[in-house]
Amino acid sequence: FHRLDSVCNGVVNALKHPLSRGNPLVLVCDRDIGGLLGIHLKQEMQFPNPVISIDGIELQEFDFIDIGSLLPSSGAVPVVIKSLVFPAGQSAQGKQSAQSKPVLPST
Repeated sequence: FHRLDSVCNGVVNALKHPLSRGNPLVLVCDRDIGGLLGIHLKQEMQFPNPVISIDGIELQEFDFIDIGSLLPSSGAVPVVIKSLVFPAGQSAQGKQSAQSKPVLPST
C-alpha cells in the first residue's frame, strides 16, 4: 500500500501544474498494475480529475498511443500504438509512414 501510495503521490505532485487545469491523468504501464493505480487514485486519494490507467503496453522509441473510448460491455479501451518512421534523408516536413498494432490492455 505504501509503495503504491508513494507512486501515485509522486505522479500527482510531478504533474501538479497541468493537472491543476483539470487535464486528465493518463498512465501507461507495461506491467499488470494499471487497475491498482487507477483505483488508488480515485478511491484512496479522491483524485478529482479523470484517470485513464492502462497496462500491458510495451512501448519503444518513436511510439505514439491512441486511446479510444471505454467499451461498456467489457470495461476495456481500444489502444493503437503507432510507430512513426522517417526515411533516411527525408526532412521533418516530408512524408511519414505509420505502422500500427491494435492492443487491448488487461484490466
